[in-house]
Amino acid sequence: MLQKTMKYDYALLLQRINEYYDSFSQFAREMGMIDQELKLRIKSKVYFNQDEIVHACILLNIPDSEINLYFFKIEPTVNEKKLIYLFEELSRERKLEVCMLLGVTVETARELCS
Repeated sequence: MLQKTMKYDYALLLQRINEYYDSFSQFAREMGMIDQELKLRIKSKVYFNQDEIVHACILLNIPDSEINLYFFKIEPTVNEKKLIYLFEELSRERKLEVCMLLGVTVETARELCS
């Protein structure tokens, strides 16, 4: 059996559900699931399958060009979150130094340091 190790960030999906439905339960029913089944997917304990993603996109009016934003945004690990926090605390000059050491492109470095 495939081990579920990758976690996805479904914050944007949850926000969209709240915009379109009165409750999480109502959306779960429209998806043909009970609450617990949908919660397992939101917590990345079970992955959404292709048919479920297509159905959710139809129900929530999510354009094909935005599917990745709702279903494939990887949640940072605890260590990655710590690194992000530490990076944000650095001065602009230090951020640029770190970016250059990591081989980040100039354009990306400017975005990260703005």
